[in-house]
Amino acid sequence: MAKTLASADAMLHGSSAETYGLVVAEALCSGLPLIVPDIGGAADLAAPEYAAIYPAGSRAACQRAILDLLGRDREAARSAALKAAASKVGTMDDHFDALFSFYETLRGQRKRAL
Repeated sequence: MAKTLASADAMLHGSSAETYGLVVAEALCSGLPLIVPDIGGAADLAAPEYAAIYPAGSRAACQRAILDLLGRDREAARSAALKAAASKVGTMDDHFDALFSFYETLRGQRKRAL
């Protein structure tokens, strides 16, 4: 996998339903700029310095995002991706602890509403 990521120019991810974009996190840690939909776990890992974000479900917007990202300074985007990985990518345990905590908060809100 590392060899494949090292030879790529960017990570194009199309899923808007994942709660955590593991493959996107791996790409970010490899210094790959991202092309991701605006919702889902992948969007949580993206920022304009190293990612092109497009409206989920729009093929035309995805195409524009690809062209936008490929037109940027490659080394600057890679550097920004690596810097972001150090602060944004935690462990799977960190992710699921936060996710389950969020679910518990929602459950508590629902109980109070009933």
